[in-house]
Amino acid sequence: MLTKGMRQPDLKSPYVDFTLRLHRAFAKRLEAPSPPEVVAAAIHHALETVQPKLRYPVGEEAHHWITGRQSVTDEEWIDFGAELTDHDLAARFRKYFAMEI
Repeated sequence: MLTKGMRQPDLKSPYVDFTLRLHRAFAKRLEAPSPPEVVAAAIHHALETVQPKLRYPVGEEAHHWITGRQSVTDEEWIDFGAELTDHDLAARFRKYFAMEI
């Protein structure tokens, strides 16, 4: 589903390497997505609750993202866009998000 709306990255963009790495990271994560039943249950809950929230994290991976983002400063978050080797980017994903990319 994620790839349906994806455009090919602009190969002339200064962000092309970073964009391609993120595409690979998300593709890797989609190898074992949350089951549709888990997503459906979250949607059902969101529709039926008397106290709706802005976000409903679904699946273990969503919790890794949220916990990881909360564990870094804004400056560290921005540094994810720095020029990193694939090895260094993978190490950051492992450290902050408990994810292999």
